[in-house]
Amino acid sequence: MKALIPYAILGFIGAAGAILGRPAGGLSRPDAAGPDGRPPAPVPTATATSFRVEAGLDRTVQARAGGDAFARVAVEGIADTNAKRLPMSLTLVIDRSGSMAGRKMEDAKRAATAAIDALSPGDRVSVVSFDDGAVDHGSATVGPAGAADLAALKGAIGALFGRHGTDMIAGLDVGGAAASRSYDDARVNRLLLLSDGRPNQEPGLRERVAALAGRGVLTTTLGLGQDYNEDLMAALADQGRGHYYFVDRPEQLAAIFTAELSSLSSIVAKEATIELTPAKGTRIVEVIGFASHADPKTGAVTVAAGDVYGGRVTDILVRLALDAGTDARDVLSVRASASALATGARETVEARLAAGFSGDADEVARSAVQNVAVKVEKWRAAQAWVEANRMFDSNDLDGGNRLLTAAQARLEAQSQALGSEELKQEQGEMGRYQKDNNDGGAGWRGVGTRAAKKKAWSLNKGSAY
Repeated sequence: MKALIPYAILGFIGAAGAILGRPAGGLSRPDAAGPDGRPPAPVPTATATSFRVEAGLDRTVQARAGGDAFARVAVEGIADTNAKRLPMSLTLVIDRSGSMAGRKMEDAKRAATAAIDALSPGDRVSVVSFDDGAVDHGSATVGPAGAADLAALKGAIGALFGRHGTDMIAGLDVGGAAASRSYDDARVNRLLLLSDGRPNQEPGLRERVAALAGRGVLTTTLGLGQDYNEDLMAALADQGRGHYYFVDRPEQLAAIFTAELSSLSSIVAKEATIELTPAKGTRIVEVIGFASHADPKTGAVTVAAGDVYGGRVTDILVRLALDAGTDARDVLSVRASASALATGARETVEARLAAGFSGDADEVARSAVQNVAVKVEKWRAAQAWVEANRMFDSNDLDGGNRLLTAAQARLEAQSQALGSEELKQEQGEMGRYQKDNNDGGAGWRGVGTRAAKKKAWSLNKGSAY
């Protein structure tokens, strides 16, 4: 990644003592403003042994009147080419309700079997299914000693058929209990929910996957069928700190599980946490794309960012509200920490972001930080994808087309202003989607809408998703 940290004051400390000579317990930091009243010069990216962090504001000079601003925090895992793949404990929770009958049920069974076949010797797998209630079909360890148990699990999957209601809460409760029994801190622990996302009731579902994530079991969701509830399945993946996929065609399954297991094998740190503390004159409005918790007394926000993958980026955009200002000042403090798999140590990287203020609009515009500003524009594009799809779903085709046309015009203008080929590519992709939507009509729209929402979800999160 290119440096994203203009005017960020960075350092890093380890869980036990110092890393690279930095004393544990604090940072040596120059004043927010230099002798000429401008922010201090940029400094390099901060790096721990398992990950690096780049943090920056969208502009190094903000409007004197204050208003909206954005910060970006990018956490990239440092790939360890010598590391061995961690063993896995995988719990499959399969929706077998009446709405799953037919192709969706067959796809779910095919997906569950593909997940098991993708595992390696020593991995553990548990299988749970649910309709009006939930059934624990048992567990097995992959390898010769567990061959009979594994065959029994595949047999149980093969015998499933759609019936009755959709008590997803029971499925997650029984699945969570199975995942807890198989949990091992030395393993990658995952729960995979396969469903069309149409439960009898939604209250309590998000809390359950969040509680599992808090205990180290992350939830990935796999949406099945053209009519699945993508909003719920994406929300459960958010709260569960996992990934979110959807299956339109059975032939997609092999690629999905290859991608998922490949990502899990590249984990270099676990339980990443981003702590955001606003400076005086700053308010955190929202953290985009990630579940977060705000302290009502201090305004500080904590983001549970899940696992850190080697060579992949967890990309967090933070929307801020700034008070009016004249002198350069601190804006936001960032503290990122994760447990390195290689050592077990809790590593921490800290950053303070500062900005100058000006009443000259041109000076403010010229101070744009490319990689942060590009992330902001990708977020705006993601919002356009989602809102246009809402209009299309409501048969407001003209409104959706106007919104996408305007979004493409903005992407073109910003790609030129920021010198970003990435935004130019986003513009082209949005144009192709708009054409396909208009040419394909309602028959195409179900799949196209869900694909666009999945793209928007991933745009807001980074290459780790």
